[in-house]
Amino acid sequence: MKRHPFVGGLLTATLATGLLLVGSAPASAQKAESASAQLVADGTDLRGRGNSVRPPVLVRPRVRCHDSGAVVVVKLRNPSRVILFFEVRLSGGSVAEALPVMLAARGVETVEFHGIPNGRYRVDVMNDRGDFVTDTRVRVRCNAVPARPSAAVRAGAR
Repeated sequence: MKRHPFVGGLLTATLATGLLLVGSAPASAQKAESASAQLVADGTDLRGRGNSVRPPVLVRPRVRCHDSGAVVVVKLRNPSRVILFFEVRLSGGSVAEALPVMLAARGVETVEFHGIPNGRYRVDVMNDRGDFVTDTRVRVRCNAVPARPSAAVRAGAR
């Protein structure tokens, strides 16, 4: 029987590769370990691709002036694919208010603070564990001038 050197070399290479792999963990076990390392501290399982929890986006606050004071409107956008809970705080001068917010996955919520006097304020966003997430500043400047009646109302009063 004639021996083929190519078959013998192939057999030797296969055997050597098998001996090298005996000491290492299989690829499927390594993948499971890295996926379990992606668990978030609050217990949310984020094993899917691209499911990282990102902080909310705080849109620049808007101020609407009324006779009873200003209304500060804060808009939060959730870029994550999970529901998140936050507390939005408005503080400055003699004003300190806080409101809870639940942000749906990829959702947007607005928070309104009513009766705010003129001044400079800070808007803080805290997560459900009380950790600081983001902040911004807002300045309220409203003239408390009563609204003038329109021409139609004045004409009807005569």
